[in-house]
Amino acid sequence: MPTVELVDIWKSFGKVNVLKGVNLKVEEGEFVVLLGPSGSGKTTLLRIIAGLEYQDKGHVIIGGRVVDDLTPRERNIAMVFQNYALYPHKTVYENIALPLRTARMKQDDIDKRVRDVAALLQIEGLLDRYPRQLSGGQQQRVALARALVRRPTVFLMDEPLSNLDAKVRVMARTFLKRLQKELNITTIYVTHDQAEAMALADRIAVISDGVIQQYDTAKGLYLTPANEFVAGFIGSPPINFIKTTIENGTIKLWNRSIALDLAASGDVVLGIRPEHINISDDGPFDGEVVVSEPLGSETIITIKVDGDEIKARIGQEIDISAGQKIRFGFSRALIFKDGSLLKPILLSPQPKAL
Repeated sequence: MPTVELVDIWKSFGKVNVLKGVNLKVEEGEFVVLLGPSGSGKTTLLRIIAGLEYQDKGHVIIGGRVVDDLTPRERNIAMVFQNYALYPHKTVYENIALPLRTARMKQDDIDKRVRDVAALLQIEGLLDRYPRQLSGGQQQRVALARALVRRPTVFLMDEPLSNLDAKVRVMARTFLKRLQKELNITTIYVTHDQAEAMALADRIAVISDGVIQQYDTAKGLYLTPANEFVAGFIGSPPINFIKTTIENGTIKLWNRSIALDLAASGDVVLGIRPEHINISDDGPFDGEVVVSEPLGSETIITIKVDGDEIKARIGQEIDISAGQKIRFGFSRALIFKDGSLLKPILLSPQPKAL
C-alpha cells in the first residue's frame, strides 16, 4: 500500500481561505483520522486527496508520485461518503458491481469479485435485496463493498458512520477498524467525533481553521496537547480551563499555591481533566456540587469553587448529590501560556495554603 503525502496545500473559495499550508504524511497501511469541527477544512482536504477538488497551491503525492493532474480514477482511490449514495433501483449486487461494469470487466471476474467482497463484509445474504430493504448498518457495508471491490490502494471515508444510531455505530466502528487492519489499506477518515477518532486511528490530525494544530496518536493528543484548542477538543467531558497566574514557578489556585519545577511567570491557563479530579475528605480545595449527572457506571458532577465551575468524573461507588459540600484535589494538570502548552504536571505533594 502506498504512502500519501500533502505538501503545503492551500485552498480558497472566493475570499475565504479554507486550507492554509497543510502538510501531512500518511504511512503505508496507516489509519489516519482528520478530526475537527464543522468548517475546519477536513472534508475539503479529503476531496483534494481524492481529486474531486483541486488545490490552489501545493502537491498531493501518492506512493511517491505527484498526482496533482490525475483524475480520481487514475489515482486508484476509493471513497465512502456520509450519504452512502446507493442506487435505489439496483440490487445490492448491482450496486457493488457498478464500478467494475464501468471499467468493462468481464462478467465472470465481476461475479467473483462481488461475491468475494460480500463474503468479506458478511453481506452475502443481501445481494438480491434493494437498498430500501436494508438497515443503516447494512447500507454502510454495501457502500464499503462498492468501494473495496475496485481494490483501491488508498481508502478515503467522509463521516461514513454519522447516519447510524449509537449502538450500531459502535459495532460498525469495531468492524471497520478490524477490516482495515486485515486489508492493510492506507486509510484517511474524516470525522468531527473525537471519541470515534481516538478509537479508530493510528494517528490523528486535529484541524482548526484550515491548519493542522497537532498530528499525533490518541494518547499523545490526550496527555500532551499542543495548545488549548487541542486540549479542549479531545476528551469528554471537556477539560476544565482555569485562568490564573504563575510567579517564579509557583502557581496560585483557589487560595492555594502549587510549587512547580517550571521557570515561568505571568498569566497562564490551567487545564484539569474531569477524570483527574479526586474527591477526598483531606483534599486541599473545598467546593459545592451544583449539578450531579448519574450515568450508571460513573457520575459527572459540576463543582462551584471560588467563582469557578468545573466538572469532575467520579465512580459509581461515590454517592454525591447537588447542594453537597465536598473537598477535592487533582492528580494531573496542563499549563498553557499564550494558548500553547508549557508543561503537563503531576501533583504528588498537596498544594499548601497561601
